[in-house]
Amino acid sequence: MNKSTLLVTRAIFPETLARLAQHFEVEDNQADEVWTQDQLIAMLQGKFAALTTGSEKIDGKLLSACPDLKICANMAVGFNNFDVPAMQAAGVRATNTPDVLTETTADFGFALLLATARRMTESEHYLRAGKWTKWSYDQFVGSEVHGSTLGILGMGRIGQGIAKRGAFGFGMKVIYHNRSRLSAELEAQCQASYVSKTELLQSADHLVLVLPYSPEARHTIGAARACTNETHSHPHQHSAWRHCGRCGFGSSLKEPHHRGGGFGRVRRRTQSPPRFAHRPQRSPNPPHSQRHSQNPFGNGQFGGR
Repeated sequence: MNKSTLLVTRAIFPETLARLAQHFEVEDNQADEVWTQDQLIAMLQGKFAALTTGSEKIDGKLLSACPDLKICANMAVGFNNFDVPAMQAAGVRATNTPDVLTETTADFGFALLLATARRMTESEHYLRAGKWTKWSYDQFVGSEVHGSTLGILGMGRIGQGIAKRGAFGFGMKVIYHNRSRLSAELEAQCQASYVSKTELLQSADHLVLVLPYSPEARHTIGAARACTNETHSHPHQHSAWRHCGRCGFGSSLKEPHHRGGGFGRVRRRTQSPPRFAHRPQRSPNPPHSQRHSQNPFGNGQFGGR
């Protein structure tokens, strides 16, 4: 029996390729080249399936040029690289990997909060530059995390994970705003209280955005909202930076009352927004891949657990 053909669009772990080869005729890209759209179309000719990543755009043009393609499996939780209506119209199935990175991403989000509040990026740069020659009482004074108020905008699975880390790990008061309020049971599990968006911005010492990458969520926070709390808030962006007004939020980071922002994912995953480079202590922006983790329980596999 002939195997179906599969294109793996980026480099993946060799053991995963070996497992795929048991079921498919695999063409891989272990050189990890980032193909243009035309190159991707050429590579997909005659292919039944594609294992894709966020760097491959699957749209109407590609689908019409690849009539044999029946499924695209995205090696990601997000699928904003998929034109879902176009795929539905073409009868091409789309899959993603929901929930596999929930806890890992919550770890990462809280790490951004700590790094920004305790000015870890700035102080580490200062040390490596050879500038640390003496102690001083006000050197790299940060903001208290333990016992402070954590505000979360977007209370899905990852938001709930961050809430639990703040409440149970750092004794934080947790408030949140969401399109719909959580059940009383979930609120109790997270030790979180629902508030309006205005109250969230006014009361939070640390603000974490955990929102989907969508047109509806774009520019959720602009300069006016970012400056609502003029004495405390560190905004910790844990999704696409488009949620913050492109000019407004970047500009607000220059203001002395706005103490910092950590960015876990930017609009282009391989580019750091240049507007945040002027204050490195205010905008730790590690690569998107920092959410990946190795399973500590002995099987050597990489994933989100």
